[in-house]
Amino acid sequence: MLSYGNGWVLVNKTEKLLSYQKVILTKKGSCIIALVLLLLLVLPVILYMIYGNSPEKRFQLTVTLDPNGTIIPSGDSTGLSIYSKYLKTLKPV
Repeated sequence: MLSYGNGWVLVNKTEKLLSYQKVILTKKGSCIIALVLLLLLVLPVILYMIYGNSPEKRFQLTVTLDPNGTIIPSGDSTGLSIYSKYLKTLKPV
């Protein structure tokens, strides 16, 4: 086979036809890089959808004072648990 400029090679020669061929190598790493970049873009979106988009948590807590100055909490279970953890030690002013 005869080699010509810029990588072209004569592969077939007849009276009426000349056939040239040029082999162009592709980079296999480009697909891997594209996949890694895609995962780097998609993974944060998935994590945000799982952990960052939690619904609001609401609770009901009502604190009243009786005539003796004692604090009386009332509300749902979450509100009462917050009262017992954080507000129980508060003193009325």
